Amino acid sequence: MTGKKTYVVMVVVMALVIAVFAGCGAAEKKTDYTGQWKLSDGKASGIKLTAEQLVSSLGEISMHIEAKGKITKKRGIGLDENGKWSATETGIIVSDLDGSNSITFKYHDGALSGEIKGVEITLKK
Repeated sequence: MTGKKTYVVMVVVMALVIAVFAGCGAAEKKTDYTGQWKLSDGKASGIKLTAEQLVSSLGEISMHIEAKGKITKKRGIGLDENGKWSATETGIIVSDLDGSNSITFKYHDGALSGEIKGVEITLKK
């Protein structure tokens, strides 16, 4: 009889352990920032702007984010720059290779939003 009780207790304990580990894994959701991000829209002085309007004043803006912190940024007319990025709790920080000229982008609803030259821009995959 005690062997059967021990078996039942072991099964219950195992089930609880599995439930706890499954719950912990579900709570931690990582966002995949890797891939090509292109200018979607923006806002300047409270006025919403299309990607076309922004390109005419700021030039083309896009980012190709790779794993392990590598990024290729396109700003202006045909200027590709290598840089680095790191994840934060709310998005990413993008900077030049030497760590200068950093821009913080917040992630929300599948988009990255940040500010360049006083203009808030939104990039989407």
